[in-house]
Amino acid sequence: MNMFRKIFALLVYLTCFTAEVQAEEQADLANLMSYEAEGVSFEFPGNWQVVADEESDGVRTLFIQSSGDALLSITVFPSEYAMALDDYIELVIANFDSDPAAGRRDRGSLTERELNIGDRVVEGRRNEFIFSFLSLEIPHTADYYYIESDSGHLAALTMSQVAAADLGKVEAGFHHVLSTLSVE
Repeated sequence: MNMFRKIFALLVYLTCFTAEVQAEEQADLANLMSYEAEGVSFEFPGNWQVVADEESDGVRTLFIQSSGDALLSITVFPSEYAMALDDYIELVIANFDSDPAAGRRDRGSLTERELNIGDRVVEGRRNEFIFSFLSLEIPHTADYYYIESDSGHLAALTMSQVAAADLGKVEAGFHHVLSTLSVE
């Protein structure tokens, strides 16, 4: 579980210290970039960047950040160790509040979602919540998906997060990354 603490510490840091600082731009889908390393590949908007790709104890986590404060995490596990989507969401919510100095979030609401990836439909959840830091209260949207590799040997749990006001600028970018994601 030490890897999870590192993942969520980075997530909290990126959320807290980039929120309201960088203006969000529309995801640049006209100038896509490709990422491929050690069996993970995807395309991402040209004005986004992969800010981390770390592996620890057989769990690999990548973070893709938009030009503003939107963030997409992809955590890849061997299928036999992957957790259920709802358990992952609970872990994210519980760990987010583990450092009160970094801000707080409420539980918000969860709704079911689906995402088409090629000929597959993957299950997901949308979490709409309020992130509070000092006197700021910023509505956020986080989408979570569980994606299995074609071979069935690996699974990816993904989370995209953005201030709700910026969702329209980045949602197509999130979907493009996930629809092109391959883990083998």
